[in-house]
Parts: sequence; C-alpha cells; structure tokens
Amino acid sequence: MPKKVKNRLVEVKKSLYKDIAYLLTTAKKLYAIDKGLSILYVWLAFSYKKALNIELSKPLRFSFCRKCLVPWIRNKTFRLVKKKGFWVYKCLSCGYERAYKPVKAFKELPHTADLKIRVEGRDEKELLRNVMNALLFYLSKPSSSSFYRRATSLIEVKAESLEELIVESLNEVIREVESKGILPESIKLLSFSKNKGYCVKIKISGEKRNFYSFIKAATYHQFVLKRLKKKIVCEVVFDV
Repeated sequence: MPKKVKNRLVEVKKSLYKDIAYLLTTAKKLYAIDKGLSILYVWLAFSYKKALNIELSKPLRFSFCRKCLVPWIRNKTFRLVKKKGFWVYKCLSCGYERAYKPVKAFKELPHTADLKIRVEGRDEKELLRNVMNALLFYLSKPSSSSFYRRATSLIEVKAESLEELIVESLNEVIREVESKGILPESIKLLSFSKNKGYCVKIKISGEKRNFYSFIKAATYHQFVLKRLKKKIVCEVVFDV
C-alpha cells in the first residue's frame, strides 16, 4: 500500500473512531426517548467498525448487543451475571450473551454515566500496579498480528499524595497512548519511590496502531482511598 494512501487511511480511522464513540454514547441517551433511532445509531457505529476493521476499547465493545444492536444499559437492556469465574453480559432484549474474564485485582462498580472501579493492594506499590492493570483491561485488546510495529514509551510521574499519584498516573498513561498511537499490551511499574513525595516510572508496551482511548480521563470526583489493616482500597471514576 502506498505511504500516502496508508497515512490517509490512518486519518480516516482516527476520525471514525471518534464518530463511533459519539454514536454509541448518544445511543444510550436516546434509548429511553426513541428506541428506533437509538438502534440506528448503534447500527451505524457497528457498520463503521466492520468496514475498516477499527479496534475498539473494551467499554465500547461491551456497550451494545451484537445480535439485536440494542445499546446496553445496566439492569434496563442487559444484566451482568457471574458464571464459572466469568462476567456475562446478557441482553434482556434478545437473550444474547457475551462473557469476559475480569482481572481479580479490581471490580467494576455501578455508575450512572461514567466508568467506576474499585482496586485493592497490600501496599501502595501493589495498589498502583493493580490500578494500571485495571486501566490496561479497558484499553487493550489481545492480538497475534505481526503486521503492526512494536512501540514502547516511558513516563515519569511525581506527586505529593497517593491520591494525586494514582489519578495523575492514570491520566499520563491515557494521554501517552492517545498522543503516540499505542494499543497497549502491558503497563509496567518500573520504579516506585517515596521520599518527600512520590515518584514513579511507568513503561507502556504495545502495537503502533494510532489507538485512541474511549476513556477520556481519571477524575478526582468520588475518589475514595481507604487504608485498612491488611490492604489499601481505592475507587476511581473515569470520564467516558
């Protein structure tokens, strides 16, 4: 494929990804008002995705039913149940089921509009490592393709408090994968130091795919940090 054509295709995919995210988000909002129009939005988004084989993040892939194209709204159009260690999305419209195996170190919590998770760790370092693994779960998609170039990126984050460290580290990773176009396969905590403040170094490895995250940012809104006897627990809300 000529370089100009390839570059143009990347730009088209970038634009369509944002359109797909907008269509699927709007479809959820429209469902209570106009079900037909809501399903049409999902159909358009799914058609764009298939036409150019666009990689979607996990929140987008699990935001609608692939059989009847109804947008998934928890306890309204789908129910989340646990079966043999897997979380199963069951469509209440057509009965279609889709399963995924969650990372044990975190749990997805109910939230009206955004994404909320609870993460645990035995100490501060393990907590941050598990937070990064939780983010990776929503950003990555396993691939065995050798077509794409490998990409790595190193980031350093400094903070005065553990709360600030967690939120800023998440946002730095999200900005890095989006700005450099990396579909991450691993997010590793290379170093963790605590003196007068916190300082961490994080390595992101993946494929060069011009990947754009559906998750916009981690927020301080409803952030919870609890230090218990044998573990530390935090709850984070992401803008999506």
